[in-house]
Amino acid sequence: MQMLLKQYREIIKKLDKLDNKLQEHDAILFKLEMGLETVKSRVGTIDTKADRIERELESVKLAIKDVDARMGEKITEHGNRLLKLETA
Repeated sequence: MQMLLKQYREIIKKLDKLDNKLQEHDAILFKLEMGLETVKSRVGTIDTKADRIERELESVKLAIKDVDARMGEKITEHGNRLLKLETA
C-alpha cells in the first residue's frame, strides 16, 4: 500500500509538472497569436499605404507627361517666333 501511495504521489507530481508546462505553452501560443494578429494588421496598413502611393505616383507621372507636352509646345512656339524674327 505504501508503495502504491508513493507511486501515486510521483504520478501527481509529474502531472502537475506537465500541467505547468502546458500552461506555459498556452501562454506562449497566445503571445504568438497576438503577435501574428499585429503583423497581419500592419501588413494590411502597409498594403493600403502602398496602394495610395501607387495612385499618387500615377498622378505624378501624368502631371509630368502633361508638363513635358506643354513644354514641348512652348519650345516649338518659341522656335517658330525666332524663325519669324530671323527671317524678318
